[in-house]
Amino acid sequence: MKIENGIAYFDPDRDGITLFLPKDAERAVFDADCVNRLIAAGFERIELEEGNAYFTLQNGCLLDRDGNLVLAEKGAMMSDDMGIKRICDFSFPCREIRETVHIPEGVEEIGLDVFRGKIKRVYLPASQKFIHEGAFRHTLEIEEIEVDESNPRFYMENDCLIDGENGMLLYAVGNTAFIPDGVKRIGRLVFLDHRFEKIVVPSSVEEIGEQNFFYFDRSAGPQESPYVRATHAKIFVASGSYAEKFFCERGRGDEITTYPRGWKLI
Repeated sequence: MKIENGIAYFDPDRDGITLFLPKDAERAVFDADCVNRLIAAGFERIELEEGNAYFTLQNGCLLDRDGNLVLAEKGAMMSDDMGIKRICDFSFPCREIRETVHIPEGVEEIGLDVFRGKIKRVYLPASQKFIHEGAFRHTLEIEEIEVDESNPRFYMENDCLIDGENGMLLYAVGNTAFIPDGVKRIGRLVFLDHRFEKIVVPSSVEEIGEQNFFYFDRSAGPQESPYVRATHAKIFVASGSYAEKFFCERGRGDEITTYPRGWKLI
């Protein structure tokens, strides 16, 4: 790491598989660019110099004094007794195969692009209050998400993870997505994925977040649509709905199938 005014930044010219955090580091910055460099360097381990008053290293997880999980090494494990309140953006950069990711009780926030690799099951605790729209975008093989029944905000319906406070779809398990009626927004990055075979969008959807269904190709010519399909799924939308307008405005109205409002496709 290199230190400037107490803030530690990853320096790829000095660090590789082992990330060493010196005792004079008061804060650590791990943004998208930094994490991509860590991945390219083959990052696996964290070492924390003795005497650092601002961080602890527990079970391979680097935690700050506010209970933020800043970065995790390969094989890192979380537990309820670690006092984690927030899992920060990009904090699990190592691609791994995990049967289950158990988010500990006490965690309130999960950031952007948190997990990578093959994960089969995810457990969310009652304490969970916020999940970033792109939290699970690099975990495409989840088979089951369990939300603690005492959680007042998040729930599963039709194998879809829903933020009930704002009616937002956060993730869809499997390769067929029947978005529940009542969902108002499709969160960012949910359908930027070729694993889906069928997606049914209800008439209740009023907003579709960025990077859904299409990549935006800035190099497209003046006679070409800059929107490139990012899923091979057959897409069904309600006639006259926002979703139909969304596709038509992008020159892709011929790639969807409409159904009458009020019908439910199963």
